Amino acid sequence: MKIQRCARILSLLLVGSLASSIVSADETCGLPSTFDVIFIDGFDGAAATALAKPTVAQLEQRRRARVLTAPTIAITYPASGATIADTRTDIVGTYTGPDDTGIAIGSAVAYVHNGQFVIPAFPLASGSNTLTAVATTLDGQTASASVGVSGAPTPAALTLSANALAGFSPFTITFRSSFHGGSIQSVAVDYDGNGTDDYTGSTLPSPFSHTYNSPGIYPVRLTFHAVGGSVYTATQRVVIQDLEAVKTTVCGVFGYFRENLAANQITTATQALGAAAKERYTPFLNGLGATNAAQVATQLGTIANGIFGVDTTSLIVVATENSELLGFTVGINRGDDGVWRITDL
Repeated sequence: MKIQRCARILSLLLVGSLASSIVSADETCGLPSTFDVIFIDGFDGAAATALAKPTVAQLEQRRRARVLTAPTIAITYPASGATIADTRTDIVGTYTGPDDTGIAIGSAVAYVHNGQFVIPAFPLASGSNTLTAVATTLDGQTASASVGVSGAPTPAALTLSANALAGFSPFTITFRSSFHGGSIQSVAVDYDGNGTDDYTGSTLPSPFSHTYNSPGIYPVRLTFHAVGGSVYTATQRVVIQDLEAVKTTVCGVFGYFRENLAANQITTATQALGAAAKERYTPFLNGLGATNAAQVATQLGTIANGIFGVDTTSLIVVATENSELLGFTVGINRGDDGVWRITDL
């Protein structure tokens, strides 16, 4: 929905052409199964039904109930002062904060799951490195933690990498390795990080892949036993995310924008917008005024569905206009700070 569409909806609202009714106290993340309009080449206007829309009072109730607590963060691996015999390392830690808390070290964004975060394969400079992880909330509160480590000038003798470092369960990841430590006698792989090898053999498994069926952070460990007795290990963490948790987070960003727009809290509402979207839409939103902002907020539509990725999402939102059911998309993506924000309306 572009600014021009916002203006058109506003003009319709001012003449009262869009009706509203009561919805539940929480932001709807996907229409109920009783909604049976099929989206094929646009919504069928003849089959359009009155969509439930929140009242201003309900949006205010949600806004007051939403609490964005200050985040906390700690790096648990690597330990401060550690020497890493490689040119990269996974960075692991814990955090607390709202659902949409983002974690990043510089421009490297972490994947999060159940209060833990991972930045896989973070590049290290040879010698001293200071790693500072920053946790950021949707409203801009931050916390940070730092460790100092030493990196190697050349890669480790055995390295392990993956074709994808994160995905939604069930998700299949293919691994690859590089070794320059001599002749291999035997190989072992622990795919789920439980300490027990899931594969042993004289060569790498074929295919060198594994399907993860449950959300979690999995430290995959590859062990090479070389001729002569030397043992080499490499670890690569992968993150399998919970789709329902990501849906809740993303839909919450849409809700945060709408709730604060309803209260004419434009500055707060635009915290849910990415930088480019904020620059594009803020002048329009500032010009609405309290009454129009509240009306627009109640008529923004209902989330019907979406295409979800680990970093990008496109929500499908439906609304009635002149008794016709229309659909449009809302883009919500993770920014450089790891926070999900609206990038396109």
